[in-house]
Amino acid sequence: MSIQTAEPTADFPSVFPYEGLKAPYADAPDPTAMPVPADVSVEPWDGDIGAPTLGREYVVVPPAVRDYVVRAKAAGQDAVLTDPTLAGLGDFATLLNLDASSFREALATAWRTADDMGLDRETPAARKAKADIAVVVQERANDTIDGLRRAEQQALADLDQIPLKRVTEPDYKWASDMGQTLQLMGPKHSVPLLMNALVLRPASRDGEGAGKAAALLPILKGMHDADTNGYGTHEVANVIRLAEAVLRDAKWYGAHAKLRAIRAAQFKVQSYAEQFAEALGDASNPHFTAARSPFYAELRERKAIPAAIHQTPLPEPTGNAKAVRRLRSK
Repeated sequence: MSIQTAEPTADFPSVFPYEGLKAPYADAPDPTAMPVPADVSVEPWDGDIGAPTLGREYVVVPPAVRDYVVRAKAAGQDAVLTDPTLAGLGDFATLLNLDASSFREALATAWRTADDMGLDRETPAARKAKADIAVVVQERANDTIDGLRRAEQQALADLDQIPLKRVTEPDYKWASDMGQTLQLMGPKHSVPLLMNALVLRPASRDGEGAGKAAALLPILKGMHDADTNGYGTHEVANVIRLAEAVLRDAKWYGAHAKLRAIRAAQFKVQSYAEQFAEALGDASNPHFTAARSPFYAELRERKAIPAAIHQTPLPEPTGNAKAVRRLRSK
């Protein structure tokens, strides 16, 4: 549609396009570009802001950074699944049964003998078998926990190495040149450039180029804290905060996820071993809840040992021991 003017002039054309009324809220910000909360803590997170808040560290970030955080945390959890020490825990329950099998057979024999003779089951042979079960179970638990502690030390070392391996010589060179440029360029013009270089670009590329951010951040923090060239602003502080969030990449989340899993596994191994020893390896014992609880499932899923291990059932009390004694006392 066009509008015809009555008297066209050189400066005012006779025909010009007609623009209708703008749609409601046409000038409103694009919802897909509006900042959103993201959890940058070591806790697992799939992007659900309704997740339990215990241990969360929410930061308001661009949507691209939120998506990056979700991907990085998912990759970190994958690192836990592929860790050989944690994967080997699936054999723990099987190995306990194997270690204790001969002593369980000895205990079953001692109990059957006592029942046949009308004696109390707490015979010297039975007590020795129980003690042997406790010893081999704790030895297996100690060996497993020692392996987990070595894996914990390795995860801590890997975490310490992340900042050192992230930054290269070209990154330091770029940061030095950029620092000199920032001395000449005020924050009004540099903040958009810094946001793109330190935050948006690494986030969109799953951490690629984060070495530049790691190299420049100390320089930028110093300029912000000293208010050098007017850099002590909220906008600069926001860039620093977002860049620090982006530096928590898949390797960082993976190392922390391993530490969480390893420390939890140490508790589970010791608790499972104690219940196993108390129940004498009898999975049907009501006090041996670890044999059935999903909390201990990672210790019961056999992976490396496919052969089935026969578990000797312990004989139930016959109830005849006192009766036999009475017959013999007459």
